[in-house]
Amino acid sequence: SSPMCCPSRSSLLPGLYAHNHNVRSNNEMCGSVFWQKTHETNTFATHLNKSGYAPGYFGKYLNDYKGNYVPPGWEEWVGLVKNSRYYNYTLRDNDKKLQHGNSYTQDYLTDLVANRSIEHFKKSKAAEPDRPVLSFLSFPAPHGPEDGAPQYQHLYFNVSSHITPSYNYGPNKDKHWIVSEAKTPMDETQHRFSLMLQQKRLQTLRSVDDAIDRYMD
Repeated sequence: SSPMCCPSRSSLLPGLYAHNHNVRSNNEMCGSVFWQKTHETNTFATHLNKSGYAPGYFGKYLNDYKGNYVPPGWEEWVGLVKNSRYYNYTLRDNDKKLQHGNSYTQDYLTDLVANRSIEHFKKSKAAEPDRPVLSFLSFPAPHGPEDGAPQYQHLYFNVSSHITPSYNYGPNKDKHWIVSEAKTPMDETQHRFSLMLQQKRLQTLRSVDDAIDRYMD
C-alpha cells in the first residue's frame, strides 16, 4: 500500500490502509504504544492462531521494534531488532535476545530466516501433522546495506534492466518526495553509482530466491 518499510508492514499485518492505522513514515507511530494496543492485537496472526494455525514469524518486523516483547499471535518468533541488516544484528528469539556476528555460515540473515522457518515448519508438522502452519518469511533484501552473499559477489555487473524511459528524468515534482527533491538529472558518477547499487541489490535478492526455493522444496 506504500513504498516505505514501516507503513507497508503496518498495513500488511492488520489489513488496514495507512490513513486507518496512522503509521505514515518509518519513524512516526512505527511500533508505537498505540500501534501495540490497537492494531498489533488484531492482525492476521492473532486470527489464524485462534483458528488453529501454528504461526511463525522470521526476520524483519517494524523499523522501530526494540525486541522487548513478542507480538501476540505468533507461536514461534524470530524478529529482527530495529532496521535492516545482514550481519551484526540482534534478534528477539522467542523469549530471549541474541546477538549475531559477521560469519556468513552462521549469521547471514537471509539464510537464517530460511533455516529457522524450515525448522519451524518441520517441527510443527512432526508434532501435529494435521495442523495448518503459517510461516512468515520477512527478508530485508534488497534493502540497504545491500550485503550480498559471498558466492554471488561476481554476478549482475552492469545490469541495466532498471534503465527505462523514466530513468534519470528530473526534476519532476510529481514523483515521490525523495525523487522530487532532485534539481538536475544524475551526472556520470551518480549514474555509475546507481549501476553498482542495482548490482548489489540483485545480489541480495539471489539469496532470497535460494531461500524460497529451499522452503518450497
